[in-house]
Amino acid sequence: MKIIDPEQFYTPKEIERFGIMSAGSVDTRRQMLLRHIREGRIAAKNLASESKPRYVVQGKHLLDYMDRQTKPGQYRVKRI
Repeated sequence: MKIIDPEQFYTPKEIERFGIMSAGSVDTRRQMLLRHIREGRIAAKNLASESKPRYVVQGKHLLDYMDRQTKPGQYRVKRI
């Protein structure tokens, strides 16, 4: 069971390891996550330029996304 701290920032690689996306491969899950960030489904900060973005997502935004996208009881995350 993964612990998501609402105040901590996570990179897409770290978020992918939480198993939030349900795609078959690691690369596909990461691409899905990046697409959701670009489309505004997940609130994120871009720490670099628009042409080469480097995103980080705060834990509270990640938890909000999970609550909107999954049915209750479908995921197990320990909240602090």
